[in-house]
Amino acid sequence: MTLAGVSATIPILPARDIAEAVAFYARLGFALMGDPYPDYALVRRDGCEIHFWRCADRAIAEQCSAYLRSGDVDALHAEFAKAGLAEAGGRLSRPTDRPWGMREFEVWDPSGCLLRIGCPAKRA
Repeated sequence: MTLAGVSATIPILPARDIAEAVAFYARLGFALMGDPYPDYALVRRDGCEIHFWRCADRAIAEQCSAYLRSGDVDALHAEFAKAGLAEAGGRLSRPTDRPWGMREFEVWDPSGCLLRIGCPAKRA
């Protein structure tokens, strides 16, 4: 890769409340990077980085998503299921094998953003 190459993709998701977003993603194992600003924050877990910008319009957040890859969707889902996401305003779906060959589950954060998390499905 040259210096002009692209080395990472980082989603920037809307959050109705930055502190709420940071606290919710901490339940998912993400750690705050630096100090949050009133209108912006960065979190990281296992090399995955997500940024948040303050946006009070839930309709915008509900149109935003990010796809995260995992080596073991079922283990990660089990971890997230123990994290009390519903108490923090989030939702969690069950892992499902998709027709496109991925095993995936979804997390909706309190602002309405969707995280879809997947890995290649095991072939029968």
